[in-house]
Amino acid sequence: MLRSCGPRTAERLAVHRNTLLHRLTKIEVLTGRGVREARTAMATHLACLADALQATD
Repeated sequence: MLRSCGPRTAERLAVHRNTLLHRLTKIEVLTGRGVREARTAMATHLACLADALQATD
């Protein structure tokens, strides 16, 4: 999903493409990690899932 950052991804998230790119850049600045890299994207996704699971306990 993050690889192309194109119109289809933005459409699936119900945001404008520029909004998506801005948010990705903001995440990269705040974390210091390139979320457009596959390994980092997967780690970020898993961290969000773990946080969501922990919040339900």
